[in-house]
Amino acid sequence: MTNSAKNISHLSLCGTTYFLSGQPFVQSVYPKRPAHLITTPREWSEIFVLVFGKMFSELIDHSAIIFTRIGALVTIAILSLSLTCPLHAQESEIQRLSREFLRLYQQGNTAQAAIFARQAVEVAERTFDPDHPQVATVLSNLAFIYQVQGQYTLAEPLFKRSLAIREKALNPDHPDVATSLDFLAGIYYLQGQYTQAESLFKRSLLISEKVLGPDHLDVSTTLNNLGLVYKSQGRYAQAESLFKRSLAIYEKSLGPDHPRLAASLANLAEIYQSQGHYAQAEPLLKRSLAIKERLI
Repeated sequence: MTNSAKNISHLSLCGTTYFLSGQPFVQSVYPKRPAHLITTPREWSEIFVLVFGKMFSELIDHSAIIFTRIGALVTIAILSLSLTCPLHAQESEIQRLSREFLRLYQQGNTAQAAIFARQAVEVAERTFDPDHPQVATVLSNLAFIYQVQGQYTLAEPLFKRSLAIREKALNPDHPDVATSLDFLAGIYYLQGQYTQAESLFKRSLLISEKVLGPDHLDVSTTLNNLGLVYKSQGRYAQAESLFKRSLAIYEKSLGPDHPRLAASLANLAEIYQSQGHYAQAEPLLKRSLAIKERLI
């Protein structure tokens, strides 16, 4: 076996060695040429991206594919209930249920989290008018859990109802309206309904840029999500532009080791990979994997 063939039997990244089981494995992911004839930098980059791109897709949490706005879930709106002292018993119960929902979701126990989310909806609907913004919040929490569980047909009507409440009760440019648009657009995206998703993500982006400014994290989230829609449609130039802008905001706001930065780098790398631009994809994927390794 030549040196080239030996080299590809393992790749090292950030102190970790990944064994690729030699020539048969290489041939399975890179059938263009026999392993012992692979010599050019472009070919090595292509192999790296093919191998580690697959590994990364298995490591990354599925929920990061469609980003949710940081802080959009759970008790944020609940804590802004009418702050009379003491709280009504029902309001206090909604807070308790919502905190349990968050705790269980963060532990990965979505089945139990859904139970508390449903209970919070029941209490909120007994406590407030049907069009109260707090009802919208707990509906959104329940819908989100259904989304995480892959129960899109259950999530969609709840996200729609939450959005309708917020559009009626709040200013049309309110950030919570943009958040609801993002959630509903995400459900459409996950179901392959890209036209509907694109329209809602664009509306959300306009609101967020206007109210929060072009460099806000919520803007970056929507840029990423809209980029995913374009990528799925093969509109790579538009997706690349949005991913780059989203990545720049995350790099500026979240620091070098945030998991969202890792996912954002991988999204941009995948755009280059889809077009065969492996040399451009490789350094992005290496950065992404390095972040994931530091977080493990």
